[in-house]
Amino acid sequence: MDTSVVICCYNSAARIVPTLTHLAAQELGSLSCELLLVDNKCTDDTVSVVEKTWQDLGSPYPLILVDEPKPGLSHARKTGVGAASGAFIVFCDDDNWLSPGYLHEVANLFQKYPRVGALGGYGMACSDAAFPDWFSAFQHGYAVGKPDLDTGFLPSGIYLTGAGMAVRRELFLKLFDRQDSLLTDRAGKELSSGGDTEICLRVLLSGYSLYYSNDLHFRHFIPKSRLRPEYRDRLFQGFTSGASQINAYELLWQLKRASFASKVGALVKASFRLPFSRLGLVARWDARRDAAVIFALTGCFSRWADTCVIQICNGMPIQLW
Repeated sequence: MDTSVVICCYNSAARIVPTLTHLAAQELGSLSCELLLVDNKCTDDTVSVVEKTWQDLGSPYPLILVDEPKPGLSHARKTGVGAASGAFIVFCDDDNWLSPGYLHEVANLFQKYPRVGALGGYGMACSDAAFPDWFSAFQHGYAVGKPDLDTGFLPSGIYLTGAGMAVRRELFLKLFDRQDSLLTDRAGKELSSGGDTEICLRVLLSGYSLYYSNDLHFRHFIPKSRLRPEYRDRLFQGFTSGASQINAYELLWQLKRASFASKVGALVKASFRLPFSRLGLVARWDARRDAAVIFALTGCFSRWADTCVIQICNGMPIQLW
């Protein structure tokens, strides 16, 4: 199997039919595909709607139903990838309408660039209502809008969005084998986030690259209910929920990319500052960060280090030295 499309669902019955229609219209050529629906504690008739719709569309490729009772998009993604058989995984949200050549282009890019661990494109907003005046300033939070990027490898500090993201299956399983995701991401109606950035940073720490293509695009359907200020504010508040975990990943990525001399300098600096910052003698020095740097580079001072750093290092050896 070449490609597996994974859709993680929580009460998706009202919006998933157009998504399935676009998946059925994919221009596959000789590409072999399968569709996995992960039921993440749905309380509506999502499963029956999907089964009937896919059958009505002629079942263009196999549909596999998977159950993940533990709430959270990160849990659902891992379950979906584990049940898939494709070499490449495409995460398609229940409101993403992939362009006709999306799956074929994903496979082509992975085959062309063997050291690319994850890749993606961009979403274009569509709705059943007029977009409010404020939407353009906040559209990045809705994972839409064409970024000011050229097709190619992503520069440091820029990450792929989870919508439409594609990963190598074996790599994904390896990255989350010893240490589960530190972020639950979306869980039911909770708008926490960060799981897509976590995937990207684990890919980078493993030695693979991220790739962006302007040829990978989709329409992201945003209903009227999500264009209200109340939802917008909850959405952006959710972006802060995983900040400490993402900061820990970025610290390790910064250290991993540094030269040997820079690592030695960082270690000496952190070791010198830690006693003073622990005692609160220099308020501007961050004791947790200094302890985390020491632990990441030496494995020492684990009881002082940032718990997130310890979890990442224990779950995924990153060989900083």
